[in-house]
Amino acid sequence: MNTLILFLLSISLFSNTSMAQAITVSGAEKKKVVKPKPVAKPAVKSKAATAVTKKDVWNQETASPVFIVQNIATEKLRVYRRCTEAILCAHELIFEADMIVGQSTSNQKDPKIFATRLGHFKIAKRTKFFEDGNGKYPAWFKNGYPVVPKGSNADVWWNNLYSGAYGWFTAQLGPNAGEQVIHGTYGWASDKDNFLKHFRNPFVSFIDDPMAEGATRVENQAIAYIRHLADLGTDVLRVYALEGFADQNLVRYQAYKNQKTFWDWVLTNKDAQKSSVSIDRSIQLKKNYIYSDVLEEGRFEVDRYPTGMPYSATLFGLGAGLGQTGNTYQIKRKHFKGVFLIDEGRFVNYEHPQVTPLTVAGYPLHTLPAYALTQNSSYVLVPIETPDTSN
Repeated sequence: MNTLILFLLSISLFSNTSMAQAITVSGAEKKKVVKPKPVAKPAVKSKAATAVTKKDVWNQETASPVFIVQNIATEKLRVYRRCTEAILCAHELIFEADMIVGQSTSNQKDPKIFATRLGHFKIAKRTKFFEDGNGKYPAWFKNGYPVVPKGSNADVWWNNLYSGAYGWFTAQLGPNAGEQVIHGTYGWASDKDNFLKHFRNPFVSFIDDPMAEGATRVENQAIAYIRHLADLGTDVLRVYALEGFADQNLVRYQAYKNQKTFWDWVLTNKDAQKSSVSIDRSIQLKKNYIYSDVLEEGRFEVDRYPTGMPYSATLFGLGAGLGQTGNTYQIKRKHFKGVFLIDEGRFVNYEHPQVTPLTVAGYPLHTLPAYALTQNSSYVLVPIETPDTSN
């Protein structure tokens, strides 16, 4: 009897164990064994997963490590290193240069065409020795083209069919920028900004300037340095603003007031009419160029000290195109909205002026990035310098 009882209990235990290991569900899942889910491992973000994708680069909200501000009113281009240490912190000026903006000519008087558009753009493409598709303005250098000798004046460059009008580098912008690029100009490094000064002559700019329709230009060493600092996707903010200082004493820039920094470069004939790496000397050395490739080499003095331009009224707009009035297009003072703090790279209550010939393009919201804004109210406008009559 005891043996029978033990036999029946063993059968019962075996049946229960088998059922526990082969549970099935009904319906569509019938005959399908339900298996326990493995424990998920914590996700590890790879560099590829955290990197900014190409799509993100062109997102209006994606901030670039450095950004460019072009103040069309004062004809100043400035590059800032964006501060990320705190929310809405002050940015650092790392480069400042004079530029020339779009101007009317005897052949083109429509202000909506010649004026440089305002707005938020990004660098979409960079070309070394750019040449327009129609061949109207030949490249500064191209295989088979004659090289304009050093020391040549503007007439020599023009007699070569405006050869070199776009200079060493060209930054094409997007979105909705038309052909209003940022580019270099005629001349060699030794010419520095002489050609900019030449085009600021009101008679030259009105009669002869072949590159007046909205594009902005700087000297060739400056455009090369901008190429070195700014990658694709870099924010370009074009504004028409009064300039001011958050710190009138410019304490954090005193080291750059009298002691300049320098950038060594090597310009070669490689990658003409193509996207190119920086011509920084250390980068070019890694490319193993040969001496016959070198067109020019030198050292560029980098201006890192903020030099503001005050607004000043002029009689009949005289001198407005000389880069000295802080009001290139001669709009009335009452149409200026807000202030651009040049030592911080930030704007106080700024709005684009709503007047002719100014038009706004770029990203459709027509607003500046949040990182470029501040509520700082303790600023001073750049003062008008009074002549020293003490001597």
